[in-house]
Amino acid sequence: MPILPRALLLPLIVVAIVGWILWSTANRIYFAPRAQHLERIEQLSDRIAIYRAAFDTLPRQNARRDSIVGQTLGNDVESVDHRLRSRLNRIMEEVGFDQASVNTSNPTARGTPARRRFGRRGLEGELRDKIDFVEIEGTIIGEGSFEQIIELLDRIETEPWIKRIHTVRLDPRGNGERFNTTLRLVTLFLPDQTAEPAPSEPYDQERMARFATLVGQNPFRIPPPPEPEPEPVRPAERPTPADPPFPYQEWVVTGVAESRYGPEVWLRNRRSGETRRLGRGEALRDLTFTAAHDEKAEFGLDEERFLVPVGRNLNDRTPFSQ
Repeated sequence: MPILPRALLLPLIVVAIVGWILWSTANRIYFAPRAQHLERIEQLSDRIAIYRAAFDTLPRQNARRDSIVGQTLGNDVESVDHRLRSRLNRIMEEVGFDQASVNTSNPTARGTPARRRFGRRGLEGELRDKIDFVEIEGTIIGEGSFEQIIELLDRIETEPWIKRIHTVRLDPRGNGERFNTTLRLVTLFLPDQTAEPAPSEPYDQERMARFATLVGQNPFRIPPPPEPEPEPVRPAERPTPADPPFPYQEWVVTGVAESRYGPEVWLRNRRSGETRRLGRGEALRDLTFTAAHDEKAEFGLDEERFLVPVGRNLNDRTPFSQ
């Protein structure tokens, strides 16, 4: 490899140093800032596209918001609390509950669920700390019949304001004829929106026809024990013909539950309408009720054990093995 003379080596070093200085200066003054500006422009273009898409959906979002606002009881705690109490008291009075009372709890403000996605500055900072809506809970306490409780729930359901029922507690008395009832629900309002509450329409009593079967059966009522069957008269002169097989297919399991007396099963004869309630160890003809398994009743016949689900007749049996 030829060696450059010293007279050429020094100019080449000078040219390299000058070139490096020029490139560093150009990169610092022009190329690096240009790349940063291009990257920033791309980021801003993406955000503008997101904002434009959000702006295009704004009318639809506003319509959905206005629909929600139209189902609220106002836009401040005092008016919503007053209207919630008034409407619940009116419903309780129309249903006819005894010892009725309505209470409301302290309001609870709910912030945006997207709080973690917003920054702390500018418009996003305002949205980050903004209250989306406020919840107010209402509690109803009273005494009424099973039919009145069903009507109470249906009346609340038909009310035009937003609500969500949290719990309904029933304490039956007098063999399910009356109930001490506690119902808790919650409604909401948007504090920064003008709301005109929709008026309540008169309740249509014909709606209760849908619940006639449920009200008539009242699953909380314990049916009376059946009267003992009379002994058949058998002539002494000639042998009695064999009895026909017991019509187990006519008896349907309508309910299985655990009560303070132990497991119970409810039966109904779909031909005659007769009902029976069996506790553990009690029998319908040759079938003995032994246990309850969720929505299935366990019976024993001699050494055989089997399950019958709710809604099936006693001939629709599934062998049971532990």
